[in-house]
Amino acid sequence: MGTIRYRKARRKNKSFVFPQKLKIPPRIILGGIFIIALFGGVWYVIGPMGLLNVKHVRFEGADRVSPDAMQQVIVDHFSGKRFGVAQMSMVFLRPADIRAVLVQEFPRLQEVNIRYTLRPFGFFVHIQERTLAALWCVGKEFEQGTIDTQQCFAADRYGVLFDEAPKSEGALISIIDTTRADAHLGESVFSEEELGALSEVRDILKNIAGVLVVRIIRAGEHEFRAETAQRWFVIIDPAGDLAAQASALREVLAQVISPEERLALEYIDVRTPGKVFYK
Repeated sequence: MGTIRYRKARRKNKSFVFPQKLKIPPRIILGGIFIIALFGGVWYVIGPMGLLNVKHVRFEGADRVSPDAMQQVIVDHFSGKRFGVAQMSMVFLRPADIRAVLVQEFPRLQEVNIRYTLRPFGFFVHIQERTLAALWCVGKEFEQGTIDTQQCFAADRYGVLFDEAPKSEGALISIIDTTRADAHLGESVFSEEELGALSEVRDILKNIAGVLVVRIIRAGEHEFRAETAQRWFVIIDPAGDLAAQASALREVLAQVISPEERLALEYIDVRTPGKVFYK
């Protein structure tokens, strides 16, 4: 039997060969220079030169709100630069941004529609201001029944407070809210449905009972009191069926309580469905 011999294989040494000098085609180099120059030129145009900066903002529909005041708010809010480009540039400025700033700063504005213009380069802003529908005040009611009226505001039909107001506005609905201690412009303090119900109650009392509503007290979450010039009041629930309550009031004044009895009335409560309480 032959002898088996083992031999360890020698590992061949592999020498590292440095690659030859990388050659970049001239057209790639020129293309890179062109792209850098292009981006640099674009930045210069929209940055230092400011060719895309808003040059003009034109307002239409303003009555009580000054266009100059709105213009100044926009300039102040979007002053400064980002990445070397003015914030008043079309690169950053959007109609939605302008709309948000104007509505926040001017609660009287109900609608703000903005579109781009090229001649002149900028924006066209069409606004619609809120219309006065009611006087809303913060009040405090004392145990003896007296009410101290404090800050008052003008409110539109959606219950949005948009301006400070005196304590009397003639034939307007005057609402005194005793459920809260303060309020701020831009807040919504009653709904359109609530205002509609209060207007209907006022019309019913005027047309059927021949009495005027001098003020309306919000005494709780489920209680509005419409006080008349004859010193009696109607209680309604703003969270209930407002149409049913108005119908019940109309019926009880027309068919149940006589004009003579109304002189001695203290209140009429129509909050309970299907029933009317009066004293």
